[in-house]
Amino acid sequence: MGPFSPSSFYTEESILAYLKVHGISYTVFHHPAVYTSAEADVYTANLPGFRAKNLFLSNNDETRHYLYVCHENQRANLKQLAKIMNDSRLRFGNERNLVDFLGITAGAVSLLALVNDPFNRIRVIIEDEVLQAESVQLHPLVNTATVIISREGLKEFLSVTGHSIFVVSSK
Repeated sequence: MGPFSPSSFYTEESILAYLKVHGISYTVFHHPAVYTSAEADVYTANLPGFRAKNLFLSNNDETRHYLYVCHENQRANLKQLAKIMNDSRLRFGNERNLVDFLGITAGAVSLLALVNDPFNRIRVIIEDEVLQAESVQLHPLVNTATVIISREGLKEFLSVTGHSIFVVSSK
């Protein structure tokens, strides 16, 4: 099944409306564009919530895609993740697929982009410490803002989007 057309993807404004409609409260902070966790820290280090790193990955032949979420300072062990997911070698997904599947560009990768994946083509891998945090910082489909959502709100979001998650231990 092919990707949606760009006009069907959620935007920053429509994802915030989506959260409201589903009773998921949030706080939003706007800032200049950021492309890395280090750049984001300049604007978000003093904000509450778990600072997550979100990586868009694919298997070697690009038949399966993943969204991996961990602590911003954690190094992703792609070899270990591939073994856990019983898949071929994992690598960073290309930007074309990121746009086609999640409607976002590099720098804006976030769990909230799953709203643009109604066919559940993206497999979600989350480190357990993300789900143990009281709240999480996420991009609202753009890299010029950060949204803070509670643990319960995050779980509700994953539920209403129909995404199951694969939880891995951060230890």
